[in-house]
Amino acid sequence: MLVSIPKTPQSEYYTPADYELDCEIASMRDNPQSNDPSLWGRIIYTSPKYIAIGYNGNGDWTRITCSDLTIAVSHIGKIMTDRMFLRHLNRQARLALAEAEALQADK
Repeated sequence: MLVSIPKTPQSEYYTPADYELDCEIASMRDNPQSNDPSLWGRIIYTSPKYIAIGYNGNGDWTRITCSDLTIAVSHIGKIMTDRMFLRHLNRQARLALAEAEALQADK
């Protein structure tokens, strides 16, 4: 199995520990036996936390709250473009609103 590993450090602040972590994250993403489903989506930074948002392998829209950026990166398998992400985020908001209205009408 080929694993995409960064060849050279990205900046002078990029340490060997960062390189090892990037290699581990790359192998987690490429491992089909991984217990952790990877998402097709993006990472959002909210002041103290990061949120990995996107579609999981089953096609469900998923939000995973992470305390660290490296953990959030490990959940993302494929990055969505900004435009695509906003389109799907708005679609999910509309679906949630329609579902809430349907539940309200049932009462």
